[in-house]
Amino acid sequence: MWAACFGSAVALTWYLVRHKQFSALRVAVFTGLGGAFGFAFGNVLQVLGNVTDIKFNFWNVMEYSLGFLVGWAWLMARLLHGGRKAMQKNPN
Repeated sequence: MWAACFGSAVALTWYLVRHKQFSALRVAVFTGLGGAFGFAFGNVLQVLGNVTDIKFNFWNVMEYSLGFLVGWAWLMARLLHGGRKAMQKNPN
């Protein structure tokens, strides 16, 4: 399964570079890094929650932290690199 994900990432990267879609590639890289960090951080929260024996659904804590960090990474990629160009465009 992970090999299929890696193959998809390589194919997407090749396609975006070939068609000179560097903004989309930048967003993909940012969100990929955000997902990697979010998965690791969420897993740490889940393990710490289970070790403390607090009766709470820490699986959902992991899912929400992953979603938050991926969303934050997407927002940062959009605002830092693409937002300025989009705001400067004249609609006329």
